[in-house]
Amino acid sequence: MEEVIDPDLEICDPHHHLLDVYGFQYMAGDLAADVGSGHNVTSTVYIECTMRYRQDGPEHLRPAGELDFVVDQDLRPGLAAGIVGFADLRLGDRVDEVLDAHEEAGRGRFRGIRFMTPWASDPALRIAPVGPGEHALQDADIQRGAAAVGRRGHTVDCWLYSHQLDDVVAIARALPDQVFVLDHLGTPVLTDRDRKQTDAVRAEWLQALGRVASCPNVVLKVGGLNMHAMAAPWVEGDTPVTSAEVAQYWGDDVRRCIDLFGPSRCMFESNFPVDQVNIDYVTLWNAFKLITQGYSRSERASLLHQTAVRTYRIGG
Repeated sequence: MEEVIDPDLEICDPHHHLLDVYGFQYMAGDLAADVGSGHNVTSTVYIECTMRYRQDGPEHLRPAGELDFVVDQDLRPGLAAGIVGFADLRLGDRVDEVLDAHEEAGRGRFRGIRFMTPWASDPALRIAPVGPGEHALQDADIQRGAAAVGRRGHTVDCWLYSHQLDDVVAIARALPDQVFVLDHLGTPVLTDRDRKQTDAVRAEWLQALGRVASCPNVVLKVGGLNMHAMAAPWVEGDTPVTSAEVAQYWGDDVRRCIDLFGPSRCMFESNFPVDQVNIDYVTLWNAFKLITQGYSRSERASLLHQTAVRTYRIGG
């Protein structure tokens, strides 16, 4: 494990899971060990991953079981201080029933909904279950569901692929008072099949992110750098990657993304355990700190802590 860089910098990790499905085993003790391994992580946000849904009752209310599960974990104060659950936004106005259930189950820690819509016509690019449709976020019912979330002051996390980013623009402009969080840098899909087109995909991704950044109600999560979809050269290997290698490979693109949105609309995320590919928690956050060394102290505070706690209303 690397020595911690700038150990006094305060961190809110706004995107992690607890998982014992999909081949992962990452539970409360694993999270506690990671956040206690040297960086000054004072708070975290749990993001839904279909864990422990209720086994009975109306189908659309069963995701509230995930909040029951998280709240019942033996975690120190600050960990999972905010919880983002799932609701099927296709319910439209009926999503209020799900929000009621989440607010009750969350016991003051429910902060929003994540609605994932990854879609690709090419099976080789389907790195996650196909979402509800190519342009789902432009659907009127989904937009009504998102509006219902916003009326309660909660966020909507979006995860999709980079070729769908204009859907985020569409819903953000349709609902200008709703705060949307775009996960994992908008996920530029650079799989093995796509490697020959890496430069073109990267250019299209950054151009599309610029259009998303023009929507002031969208906040960007900076992470997912070790997801297989992003095709970093180390994700298929066995040798642990160093923070310097991550910073060298991703630094320029990450800084372009930050400069598009501004530090006050960007937050670094661990995406653990999904991003736990040949890298440990200390090394990942060291990489983020190396990438941001050229930013001011206040800008780094936004990127590592303030944007996340403001967006997810942690401690407020």
